[in-house]
Formats: sequence, structure tokens, C-alpha cells
Amino acid sequence: MVLKIIIYQFISHKMTTQEILDYGLTVFNNEKLKFESWLDESNISLNNKKPKSLLFSSKGCKEVLDCLNRIEYGNFS
Repeated sequence: MVLKIIIYQFISHKMTTQEILDYGLTVFNNEKLKFESWLDESNISLNNKKPKSLLFSSKGCKEVLDCLNRIEYGNFS
């Protein structure tokens, strides 16, 4: 259910970078240091790019959001 709401929000009004960061912090159980570390590390599911480097375009934001959704639901494939 949460996933459907997040996807709807992204499609309906293009989630802002802040909304994605807030969601990411929730995915990481409000462990700010772990989330900041994740943002700053190259990620294989993002073509070895750092998530924070993708937050400056709508396509990049969608890729980060998709990655966070996979983390939240344990789908790492």
C-alpha cells in the first residue's frame, strides 16, 4: 500500500528532492548516518553512481526512489 502511495505521489506531482530524502530516511529507520552513508556511496543498482548525484534530475530522482522502494521491500534483484 505504501509503495502505491509513493508511486502515485511521484507520478502525480513529481516528488521533490526533500520528499525523496524524507522517504529514504524512513526506509533507513531514521538512522541518519546510515542513510547519509548510503547516499554518498556508489550503488551497483544505480550504475555505480552515488544516489545523491542523481537527485538533480527528475529521471535520477525516480531511479533513487525505485532503489529505495527495493530496499524497503527487500527486492535487491
